[in-house]
Amino acid sequence: MNYLCCHLSRTMSRWRFRLGFHPDLGTVRNPRSRRRGFILLLVILTIISAMALTYVVASTTRLSMRKVRNAQLQKAAIAATETGLSVGLANMCSSKWGGIGSQISGACGLNQAFEVTYEHGDPTLDAASPEWTDCPYRVTIRAIGKAWHPEEPEYPAIYRRSWVVQLVPRAVAAEPSDWSRILNYTFFQTAVTASSVEIPVRIVGKCRFQSTLNLAVKYPTYNPRVRYMSDLYEMQANGYGDWRTFTGRIYFPVSSQPLDTIDLLVNRLRVFINDAWVNLPSSDLALPQQPTSYRLYPGGKSYSIPQLGSALENTTLSPDPDNNPCGILYAPGNIAIRSNVTIKGSLLCNGDVRIEGTNIVISGQPIWGIQADVPVELPVIVCKNLHFKAGSACQINGMVGLFGELQAPKAPTLTIVEITGRVFATAIKIDSLSPWDSFDWDKALTQFIKEKDSLTGENRYFPFWLRQFGLDVTPRLIIQPPQEKRYFHWKKTADPVYVPANSDTTSIDPNPGLRWELIYELD
Repeated sequence: MNYLCCHLSRTMSRWRFRLGFHPDLGTVRNPRSRRRGFILLLVILTIISAMALTYVVASTTRLSMRKVRNAQLQKAAIAATETGLSVGLANMCSSKWGGIGSQISGACGLNQAFEVTYEHGDPTLDAASPEWTDCPYRVTIRAIGKAWHPEEPEYPAIYRRSWVVQLVPRAVAAEPSDWSRILNYTFFQTAVTASSVEIPVRIVGKCRFQSTLNLAVKYPTYNPRVRYMSDLYEMQANGYGDWRTFTGRIYFPVSSQPLDTIDLLVNRLRVFINDAWVNLPSSDLALPQQPTSYRLYPGGKSYSIPQLGSALENTTLSPDPDNNPCGILYAPGNIAIRSNVTIKGSLLCNGDVRIEGTNIVISGQPIWGIQADVPVELPVIVCKNLHFKAGSACQINGMVGLFGELQAPKAPTLTIVEITGRVFATAIKIDSLSPWDSFDWDKALTQFIKEKDSLTGENRYFPFWLRQFGLDVTPRLIIQPPQEKRYFHWKKTADPVYVPANSDTTSIDPNPGLRWELIYELD
């Protein structure tokens, strides 16, 4: 441009002289020269305009070409992002997925690349959201796509997009080898030791004993006991409620049983018995030792397990979808549960759990099931001995796993306990009530027989008739199967809850991986 200006300056100087202008002589007035000069000036201006226009056109063309190229790079970056999201989701379904916090990257074409990261949860949810409890099962996949011109790799086009995906539970982690067998029974005994059950107690459903079962041996005396048990069956047969001590089939070694137990079960309570030899669970059913954290699925967020002290009273403990979705709690030693306590989750204890108060409710926390209509639930209590103090009142909903005994010691008042779920223990020992073991049963039976012909309604049955002496014959300690569909899962300390199903393999990865579903795009 400088050269052009200098050239024009020299040219105009020469022509000025030719047009009659001389620096020393002044202007020479020549009309013809003026016309020629004017025409030349127009030519020069036209040339300048043409050159400027050519420069503008060239600049505009270059700008348009860059815009087109940038648009193409942006499209390529978007394509790289979409590829990254697809690859990222496929990676989550692989056995090689690195889990929350991991990152993958790759090239997806000439001068195109992506980066993918994984974040726990769903950023659109909070504690006020209706889907807040779904947060533990969600993962946010964030992808960045890049595309660049080969001559300008330092100036790439960048595009970002995120997906929220949700776990599709397909299997739970391996359970003890005898777990499915244990779940077939309301009560399952895990050791060869004697059990004892006094009245009034009610255990509903199938039971498995490995040794002697002593039934109502401390009271009543023989004839009143036969009458009492026989009338329990007659009461349920005539619509007055089933208060029988056992209601389901009993499996035990028949040769280990007292004859009185066989007579009461078969001839009085009218339940079926099966001769079943000792068959104890394998050693892989063990009390968890010092659990500190857990994961819902491989690669998922690690949740810390809160540790409890030696006692609970006037408190409510519930699951937290953000920090403890299963509601797992751990007591390293013995723990006393006193009055006004509500627990929802799983209480793991390396010692004994002692129920010592009233208004106590302990329930398991249902989590997502393998089948849509059957939630998975971890055991509600796992400990050594579970001890019910006299006069306590407690409701337990869920699986109770005891590596010692279920104990209700001798008491002057009824212990009010209702366990709705399953129980396994080394033995069950429900002791006598002190007013009942000093009662004159034979005298009462004699009087009942004298009055029987004149009795009407429920008083025709010996257990109901005994209420006039202050005996509360209503069963207050009840163990019964769950009333709703539940799958009780035994979680080993080191295992997550969910794992890939064996069938969830692909042609690319012969090892099974988790399965996920896309919920929505974030942006």
